[in-house]
Amino acid sequence: MPSPTPRSNLLRRRSTSLDNRTSTKSLFSSITAGYVAGSLGLLVGHPLDSLKVALQTGSEAKFAFNWSNIRKLYSGIVPPLLTIGAVSSLNFAIYDNTRRLLFINKLRSGGVKGEEYGICDSPNYLTDDSLGNVAIAGSIAGGIVSLLTSPFIIVKTTQQVRPELSIQEVIKETYAHTNLPAERASMRNFYIGYPSHIFCEGVGRGVYMVIYEGGKRAIAKSNNKSVLEVTVAERMASAFLAGCLCWALIFPADTIRSKIYAHHVLNPLDPETPGSFEMAAKIWKEKGMRGFFKGVSLTVVRAGPVAATVLPIYDYVLE
Repeated sequence: MPSPTPRSNLLRRRSTSLDNRTSTKSLFSSITAGYVAGSLGLLVGHPLDSLKVALQTGSEAKFAFNWSNIRKLYSGIVPPLLTIGAVSSLNFAIYDNTRRLLFINKLRSGGVKGEEYGICDSPNYLTDDSLGNVAIAGSIAGGIVSLLTSPFIIVKTTQQVRPELSIQEVIKETYAHTNLPAERASMRNFYIGYPSHIFCEGVGRGVYMVIYEGGKRAIAKSNNKSVLEVTVAERMASAFLAGCLCWALIFPADTIRSKIYAHHVLNPLDPETPGSFEMAAKIWKEKGMRGFFKGVSLTVVRAGPVAATVLPIYDYVLE
């Protein structure tokens, strides 16, 4: 077995100090960053999200523009507004610490090459890990948090489809759905369409973060500077691109998810709510490929500004 080189010894020593230096600070910073970024992103994006759901579910007529309908654009904002800070904090905390641990493990095993990542004396997971680590960390965070976000998104979508219902009425009706006998009322009703949901949250989150980090690194490399030196405007541009491309990718799954939720709400006497694959087949049969992308332009317009708000704020609070 070859003896460790001075370079590999340095990296191993540095990985230990990085672990000690970032574990507590990184957790606290990512929680704070996620809370602030998530709350601001919700306020920016919720009105367009309401229009997106209306287009996907065929209820757009109720949003004919006039000032009395402005409030409808904020229908369903209460559940995410009450929880987005905590959920976003958890999401970013899992993402950040998973990414850090993956980097440290690779660093200790000698898998990080200084020449490839530009590491000198102080390797940093924020700038020197691989995009593969970013994808894995993002997908893990999104997948775990999807268990918490599914009930909130169902409640939000229900209020967007039926804005006359209060949040208490939505929760009660979802739990004890009309198409179930009283003894079968269940929390499972808050997880209808879950395969589509976890795809949006897990795969979508991984793609989202990879495009953002990849964009920042491309900008940094082209300008011969560190990723940490990328400007606010450059970060916003990377985030804008990440939001648009990510939503374009996951939009068919989001359409399936929204239609399942709407069917559950608007057809209370239906003995069974269709699953993700059944709904996908129904959309394809009725409208073809175009049926999966109704409202995609509006969603992309919404996704860019929201991402350009959330991710740079997260970066700066974290750093």
